[in-house]
Amino acid sequence: MEGINHRSLHSDHHHPLGFLRSQRLSKPGFQSHQPTGVRPLKKILLKHALPLLPLLLTACTSPRQQIPELPNAVSSEQITCFHRNLYTADGNSRGFAHTDSVRYPAYQHDSARDYLLSTFREMGYKASLDPFHFTRFNAVYTNCANVVAIKVGSPGYRIHIIGAHYDTVDAAHESVTRCPGADDNGSGVAAMLETARVIQHAQFRDTIVFVAFDAEEKGSYGPGQKGSPGALHFLKTYTTDDPSTTADNCFLRSAIAGMISIDTIGYDNAGTPPYVVIGRKNFRRSSTGKHLENAIETSTGLIPRQAFGYNQSDHMPFQHAGIDAVHLVEYDFRKYWPEDEGTFIENPYYHTDADSIDSPDYISYAYITEITKALTAYLCEQALLIQ
Repeated sequence: MEGINHRSLHSDHHHPLGFLRSQRLSKPGFQSHQPTGVRPLKKILLKHALPLLPLLLTACTSPRQQIPELPNAVSSEQITCFHRNLYTADGNSRGFAHTDSVRYPAYQHDSARDYLLSTFREMGYKASLDPFHFTRFNAVYTNCANVVAIKVGSPGYRIHIIGAHYDTVDAAHESVTRCPGADDNGSGVAAMLETARVIQHAQFRDTIVFVAFDAEEKGSYGPGQKGSPGALHFLKTYTTDDPSTTADNCFLRSAIAGMISIDTIGYDNAGTPPYVVIGRKNFRRSSTGKHLENAIETSTGLIPRQAFGYNQSDHMPFQHAGIDAVHLVEYDFRKYWPEDEGTFIENPYYHTDADSIDSPDYISYAYITEITKALTAYLCEQALLIQ
């Protein structure tokens, strides 16, 4: 995720566990510290126990689940498996070189791309690569590809898009060898894969599209800029305003009910409140954001916070195209609310080579698991699960 360089305001929301939230915030001991030792599970007042299960297999299995229990079928073990298979360890990179006039991605970029494609296909999705290239600052970025997986619903109904970018970058935008991106954005991709795994055997009225976006980190998000290249290319290739040109892989924009960009959801400091952020660029109300907020409140122990000023992820091109789109992101990414002074602890490893599963006391699979439950519940409700 590209860095956000200005303060964002918010409209706070009440939560059914508000009294617990008050107890949590009044609890002493919110002191900033660097990650040390083995990361304990954060005491975030979860409604359900979330043990961190050991990683037993590199192959992520997917037994058939009962449809009414889909959100509860989300597995921390499966998320861990997906996450580790995305080349998120020290020394890995899914980024692009930043030296020559023609810039190629790192080896693990292509390996991760192929892993995503094969995993979606093994789950039974209609999955394909969506290749593209683009120019930025007089340099040509080549060998880019989105990975698109489609679960076709009934004709004439709505489309729901869940996206997460899989490319990475370091702080200087120049190291192709040392940016594993465990949090930004291996965490979001793992949550997307687990959501896809859990719903793979279910039937929905609406069509669901999963997109692993490429080149989000090379987007331009300033005034007058259009945003991330991968999302822009997807909109050009897979969407249309002409009803006569729609197909199973070309969607009418007016039929897209909403888009969620899952970007950077793996860091959850033990000393901060149990928040997760739903962001948009502007003040306008978002039906997608409200439905996602409801899913978080009803299916997890997390507390959603709505905010504006979030304009640097793959949701932005969708918003520019008139599609309701939001950014789902960890609370500890940046301090957006002045009143959170003293309770907020910023992710120390964002856009560094330490954004890795090998950094101790860092990635919270419990937090990712809760967010994945919310995504699953959101789709079950909004895409109309047929039981």
